[in-house]
Amino acid sequence: MSIPMVFPVATAPPLLPPPV
Repeated sequence: MSIPMVFPVATAPPLLPPPV
Protein backbone atom coordinates (compact mmCIF):
# COMPACT_ATOMS: atom_id res chain seq x y z
CA MET A 1 0.00 0.00 0.00
CA SER A 2 1.07 3.59 -0.57
CA ILE A 3 -1.23 5.14 2.01
CA PRO A 4 0.01 4.18 5.52
CA MET A 5 -2.32 6.82 6.99
CA VAL A 6 -5.38 4.98 5.71
CA PHE A 7 -4.01 1.46 5.94
CA PRO A 8 -1.45 1.45 8.79
CA VAL A 9 -1.98 -2.25 9.43
CA ALA A 10 -1.19 -3.12 5.81
CA THR A 11 2.15 -1.31 5.88
CA ALA A 12 3.28 -1.27 9.50
CA PRO A 13 3.84 -4.36 11.68
CA PRO A 14 1.19 -5.22 14.34
CA LEU A 15 3.79 -4.43 17.00
CA LEU A 16 3.40 -0.71 16.35
CA PRO A 17 0.20 1.26 17.04
CA PRO A 18 -1.58 2.86 14.05
CA PRO A 19 -0.50 6.50 13.46
CA VAL A 20 -3.71 8.33 14.34
